[in-house]
Parts: sequence; structure tokens; C-alpha cells
Amino acid sequence: MTGQSEDLRGVSKKTAAAFDKFYKLLACAALIFVTAPLLYTFMSPIAGEYTLPITAVVAPAMFVAGYTVQALFGAVTKVERTPYSHAYEKLDRYFIPSKAALPLTLCVLAAYAVSSLFSHAMASGAFGLYDRASALPLFAGLLTGLFTAAGVVTWFYPYGYIVSLRSSFVYLVMLLADFVLNRVFGQSQSFLAVCFVLFLICSLVVTNQNHIISIISSSGTGIVTPRVRYYNLISVGLICLFVTLTVPIVLSIMVGATVLGRMLLLFSLRSTVGQSDEEMYMDASEQASKFSTLLFGQFDDVSPSLAKLLFFIFMLILLGTIILLIVMRRRNIIRSIINFLDALFANLMEFFANLFDFNKMSTERFVLSDYRDIETKADKAAIREYTGRQYQRPPRSYRDFLRRLEAIADPREKLVFAYNELVRCWGEKNVKIKSSDTPAEIERKVSAVTSDSHAERITRAFEYVKYAELDLPETESTMLVSLMCAQIRWAYEN
Repeated sequence: MTGQSEDLRGVSKKTAAAFDKFYKLLACAALIFVTAPLLYTFMSPIAGEYTLPITAVVAPAMFVAGYTVQALFGAVTKVERTPYSHAYEKLDRYFIPSKAALPLTLCVLAAYAVSSLFSHAMASGAFGLYDRASALPLFAGLLTGLFTAAGVVTWFYPYGYIVSLRSSFVYLVMLLADFVLNRVFGQSQSFLAVCFVLFLICSLVVTNQNHIISIISSSGTGIVTPRVRYYNLISVGLICLFVTLTVPIVLSIMVGATVLGRMLLLFSLRSTVGQSDEEMYMDASEQASKFSTLLFGQFDDVSPSLAKLLFFIFMLILLGTIILLIVMRRRNIIRSIINFLDALFANLMEFFANLFDFNKMSTERFVLSDYRDIETKADKAAIREYTGRQYQRPPRSYRDFLRRLEAIADPREKLVFAYNELVRCWGEKNVKIKSSDTPAEIERKVSAVTSDSHAERITRAFEYVKYAELDLPETESTMLVSLMCAQIRWAYEN
């Protein structure tokens, strides 16, 4: 068992570097998606139609250039980055200016070069105008220096520090500030909306993965295996997919409700105030065109044709909701719908588990149980159920224990019952078990006293079925129960 654990740790360390690079890429992308809308807002009055190419291509390219220069410099000079401590309260120092002196100097030189080239291009008439006092060359050089320097500095920071609960709050404030600036200057919110959705997806994936890895690593007994990472990544991906699919529905409801409200308001005003002189001389087609413009042509960033489509979807949703409410009055189908959604999601996750061979019985199958064990350690009332103090009526004999065990039909409950009795027997075998001990702590105490108790294997199985709430294969469960029964029988006979 120890050899298998060592092999598993070795595989986990080999794949950890690749996963770290992937999540570092997502964290850098989230950082770019936050700063890009601000750059777009300030560049729009200056660059005009060139704003989108500059923001979407040139700025990220400068960031990548700075990051690449620092990565090459770090590889040549053997610069070691500070490992991530996974601590929320601790502010570690990751960026060291002395280790980035040369790349930062290159960033300054690049900013000066871009500013000079831009000034010469303006002087040669490349942009159609030349103003000696123009600040555009200085602005271009400043942006170049800032984005390349940002890439240099970001190289030092781990992905869990770039995107975290703290940094996400700052990023959301920046996005909100850009939303207000766009409203003030009358600019479109389309680019901001796209960047916000992409930032939300990247930050959600990174934050969730960093959280579960921090919890498992802090337990000291869990192993962050590739299977855990893949499974967690797929789970977050399904959530992001669900959110992405619900965005059109939410937009349809917002636009459709607004159109419906405008429609009711126009009909109400027509019936009370009447038509104007201009409308009275319009033919039917002109009135229909004006009516359509008033209803569907008053949305920012939403074309009239798209507004009509969203209103049609809204009416379908409204009609389906009314039919559902009518059916619900006749039949209690709410519980059936909820059960159907639960079963659909469970089957979908089981499909991915089978597809990627996640449910294969191996040394990795108990990794998540350590995480559950650490969480439930604070709940002393739940822990005491297997320590013996809350074991109100222990079996009178081994025969009585077998009679109770055979009366249990559920294999999971049967394994938990056998574990309860085994812990009580361990407590009477020179093992000092406290009421607050977790299964992992009991395992260590038993292993220190005897080496032939299969404590590690039994404990992992108990955590797997008790806290992870998963089922073991029938052969595996039967074999573990037999191992526990042998030890319990020996305890009764001695």
C-alpha cells in the first residue's frame, strides 16, 4: 500500500507542473480580460476604427512578450520563484525587482522605441496628420511599457494569487468602473460584456481549482492526483456551460418583458389620450413601422431584428410557464421535475466518470475522503458515532454482532456498522481513542500499535462510503467487511 502511494505521489508531481502552466495561462487571460475594456474605453476616442485591433491583438501581444522575456531570463539565470503557500491571510512576497532588472530595462527601451517610431510615422504623414505637440507617441510608448512590464511582473506570481477572492473583488470594481465610464461617454458596452463573460469563466475555473487543491494539500494526507484535477475541471466546465446557456434566456426575459411593458403602455395611452393629428393621416404600413420602432428600436447594443427574436423567445417561455402552472394545479409535478434534474445531472457526471475512467478502483479512489474528513473534524457530534461513547447497545457476543450485521441490507451501512464495532474493539486493545478523533487519527494510532490490522485500507473505505457518500464494488465491500469481522472475532475470543 505504501509503494502504491509513493507511485501515486510521483505521478501527481509530474503532472502538477503541466496543470500549473494551464491555470497560470487562464489566470493571465483573466487579467487581460479585465484590463482590455479599460484600454478600449480610453483608446476609442483616439484610435477610432483601429481600437478593436489594438485592444484585442497588440496589447495582449505586448503582455505575452514581456512574460516571455522574463521566462527566458529566469530560465537562463536560474531564477527560483516563491512557491504558493495556499494561505488566504498570509501576504507572501513573490515579485523581487532585482531578479527582473534586465527585463524591466528592456521594457523601458521598448517603450522608448515604440514612441520614437510612432513619432517618426506621424512626421512622415503615415496617419494623414502631424501635430508636433501631440501626445499620441508618448501614449503609445507608455502603453507598451506598461503591458510588457505587467507581463514581466506576472511571471513571478502563482495563479492562485493572480486570481483569488481578494483579486476578484478588485477586478469586479475595475469592470464596474469601466461600465460607468462607457455610460458617461456614451460608448458601447458590447466589448465590456464579452470580456466580462470570458473573465468570469476563467476566474471561476482557476478559483475553484485553487480552492480544492488548497483544502486537500492542507490536510496533509490527501494527494492531488490528475484524476481529481480532471474531475473538478469537468464539474466547473459543466457549471460554466450551464451559465452560458442561461445567458440568452435571461436576456430574452429582460428584453421581452421591456417590450411587453412598452406595448401595454402604448395601448393604454392610445385608449386614454388618443391619436395625434400626424398619426391619423398615416396609413396602416406607416403606423406599423412606427409602432415597431417604438417597441424594438429603443435598445442599446440590441438591433431591432434581435429584439424581435428575443421577444418571440420570451413569449414562448411565458406561454410554457403558464401551461406548467396550470398543469401543476392538477398534478404535483414539482418534485418530479426536481428529481428528473437531479437524475439527469447524476447520469451526466457518471457518463464523464466512465468516459475518463474516473470510477476505476485504484489507490486514487479515496483522495477526496481526506478532504471530507478534515471538514467534519469540527463536528464532534458526528464524529462520536464510531468512537463508542454514543454506541448505546454494543453486541453481547460475536454471534450477536453477526446477527445484526446480516440484518443490514445496504452494503454501505453494513460496512459502517462493522467499522463502528471494529473501532470499539480497537479501543479495548491498548489503543487510546478520544471522542474527537477523526478516522485518519484513529488509523495512525492503530498503525502505531499493530501493523497487521489493515487500518489504512479499512479507514479509506469507511471515509469513502461515509463522507464521500459513494458505493464500493460489491467484491471490494465484502472483502473489507470480512477483514473487519476477522479482527472483531479475534477481539471477542481474546
